Amino acid sequence: MTQMAEMTSHTPDEMLWQRHDAAIHVLLRRNMNFIVFLDKSLEVDWENTPEHEKLLDAQKVDPGKIQGRITCLEAVPIDHLSESIRRAFRSILGESMCVALDGDMKGAQSLLGKAEEFITARNHEHARQWYVWASVWATIAFVGATWAAASLYARMYTPPDDAKADILTAGMAGATGALLSILLRVGRAPLDPAAGAAIHRLEGAARIAVGVIGAIIVLCAIRSGLVLPQLRNRHGIALACFVAGASERLASGIIEHVETTLNKAAQKRSEKK
Repeated sequence: MTQMAEMTSHTPDEMLWQRHDAAIHVLLRRNMNFIVFLDKSLEVDWENTPEHEKLLDAQKVDPGKIQGRITCLEAVPIDHLSESIRRAFRSILGESMCVALDGDMKGAQSLLGKAEEFITARNHEHARQWYVWASVWATIAFVGATWAAASLYARMYTPPDDAKADILTAGMAGATGALLSILLRVGRAPLDPAAGAAIHRLEGAARIAVGVIGAIIVLCAIRSGLVLPQLRNRHGIALACFVAGASERLASGIIEHVETTLNKAAQKRSEKK
C-alpha cells in the first residue's frame, strides 16, 4: 500500500505572496492587498498589488514618503543593542508602513515619531552605560596605580608620612571626586550614541584623569602656601583634592591665579629695567 504525502493547504494570501517566504524573518501584515515583513537583517520590506497601488493613488496616499523616513531611521546605529530591542524598533517601523498602506498617513507618521523616541531613549541609555562604566573602571585603575606608586616611592626613598599620604590623596581623592561628579551629572551629560562606544569610554576615562590632575594642582598649591593654608592638614588636603576632582573650577582658578601672579611679577621686573 502506497502512503500518499499529506497535502498542505495554503490560504489565498499565502499563495499570493509565497515568493517572499524565504526572506521573511518577522511577518507583520499579509492580506490580499499587501505584505509587510522584516527580512533576515531586520530591515523593513513590503510589496502591494497593482490594484491596491491604483486605489492608493486614487486616495492620494503616497506610502513612498513613509518608506523614505523608514530608510532614514533604519540608518540609526543599533548594532550595540540587544536583538529584542532591535526587533521591537524595526517592528514599529514596519507597522507604520502597514498603517500607511491602509491609507492612514497621519497614523503612520505618529508611529514613526514613537519609533524615533523609542530608539533615541534606548541609545542614550546605552551611551550612559559606556560612559559610566568607563569612568568606574578608570577610577579603579587610578586608585590601584596610585597605591602602587605610593608603595614604590616608599620603598625607593624614606619619605615622611606626608609625602606618601599626598600621593595617595591626589590619586584617590581626585579620581573618586571626578567619579562622583560624573554620577551626579550622568542624566544631563551631552552624549551622542552615534559616536560609538570608544569615544564615550575615552571621554569617561579622560574625565577621571582630569580630576586626578586637578587634585595634583590643588595639592601643590596648598603645600606651597599659595591657597587655602588652613587646609594643610591631611583631612583638609583630602577634602580639597576631592573637590578639585569633582569640579574643574578649583584647579582652573588656581592656574589663573598663578598666571596672574607671574604676569605681575614679570611686569614689575620689566618696569625696573
